[in-house]
Amino acid sequence: MMIEGFTDYPISIEEFGRGMDQPGKCAAIRAVKVLSYDGNGKVVAEVEGFRDSRFTLRASRVFAERGRMGDVRPIPAEALSSLPRTH
Repeated sequence: MMIEGFTDYPISIEEFGRGMDQPGKCAAIRAVKVLSYDGNGKVVAEVEGFRDSRFTLRASRVFAERGRMGDVRPIPAEALSSLPRTH
């Protein structure tokens, strides 16, 4: 099971080079597949544009609609709780 959504969370891992977000600038809004939830505000997700990679993101930065934090609401914790638990 997984939940599809979007994030504007910056990806700043140097090994990705060109796809890396620039510090101090808005990150791209990317599609995500949320795979698990830790029950404490963090999710593990596959992020569009980063093949074969999984990232830990703040659940508050994963949205049901395409948009930016403050403009759209995060996916509710109740929905995330249906996912496998990250330990």
